[in-house]
Amino acid sequence: MEKKTKRYRVLENRRTAKTVVAVRLAPEDGEVFEFKAGQFAMLRLLNPDGSMWRAKAYSVCSPPSERSFIELGFKIYGPFTQRAATIAAGDLVELA
Repeated sequence: MEKKTKRYRVLENRRTAKTVVAVRLAPEDGEVFEFKAGQFAMLRLLNPDGSMWRAKAYSVCSPPSERSFIELGFKIYGPFTQRAATIAAGDLVELA
C-alpha cells in the first residue's frame, strides 16, 4: 500500500505545557486527508533544500471533522522533537 505524502505549511507552533508542543498545519493544496480519531500521521521535517531530514509518527490532536488544518501533538524529548519544536509559522513540512 502506497502512502500519500503532502506538503503542509505550519500555521502555529505552540507550547501547551513546559515540554509539550502542538503544531497546527494547513495543506498546501486541497483539504486535510481523511483520518479517524486516535490516528497518527508521519511528520517529515525538511532540510533547507526541501529534501527530507527525518520522519516520526505523532498523534493527530484535531478532530476528524476539521478539514482546513491538522494538529499534531508531541512531547519534546530527543533530537527530532527538539527540532520540531522550533519550526515556525510559514515553514514547510510533509505528512504521510
